[in-house]
Amino acid sequence: MGWKWEKGEGDTSAEPTLIGGKYKTVEEAEKALGEGARKITEQGTELSRKDQELAAARAQSTRQATQDQGALDQEDEALAQALLTKPKQVFAQWAQAVSQSMSDYVPVAINSALMVDRFLSKNALAKEHPRLFNACLRETDPKKSLPERLEDALGMLNEDLGKAQAQGKKNAKAEDAAKKKVTDGVTGGDEGGGEEDLTGKKKVDDDDSEDTPETAFNARRSQFEKLKTLA
Repeated sequence: MGWKWEKGEGDTSAEPTLIGGKYKTVEEAEKALGEGARKITEQGTELSRKDQELAAARAQSTRQATQDQGALDQEDEALAQALLTKPKQVFAQWAQAVSQSMSDYVPVAINSALMVDRFLSKNALAKEHPRLFNACLRETDPKKSLPERLEDALGMLNEDLGKAQAQGKKNAKAEDAAKKKVTDGVTGGDEGGGEEDLTGKKKVDDDDSEDTPETAFNARRSQFEKLKTLA
């Protein structure tokens, strides 16, 4: 019959002590220490190399900036000297450069102007209100093409004019109603006790003043003018 030995509480035997809590032998610890030292050395070498590259880049940037500044200083000095010795030639070169720049821009501007003129000739509403149309055109999206912006501006103009016409009709209707009320008050009158003003209240007669059609009309006209300011 076989038996199995189990370690009891009273057993004083202990497992081997690990070096550094990790390595069983001195050789393993030395090997790990050497590997760690090698990695640290490699990292230090890499950091040193990067520092050298950064220092070189900074030096190159400084030299380039110095060279650029020196070149600019030389150009400024040469330009100043040229202006003193041969100003006509310098101005002729500037004029040529400006002319070249304008030659690239002017055709585009001319084509745009022609496109706008053609659009106005085909759209009577935009042609009839050029200032309003140009104001709408300035409010369109500049990222869009010119034909798209022209169509957008025309739509905005139609919308704005429609709102203005509706408001005008509303104001005219209110004005006609006020005029009719004034006219009815002057020509009609209340037999039972005086006229009504525009608010519907009875008008109190003044015993000391003569209530003639002319004075009543003037009173109604004054009230009508007040209504116009409120409309």
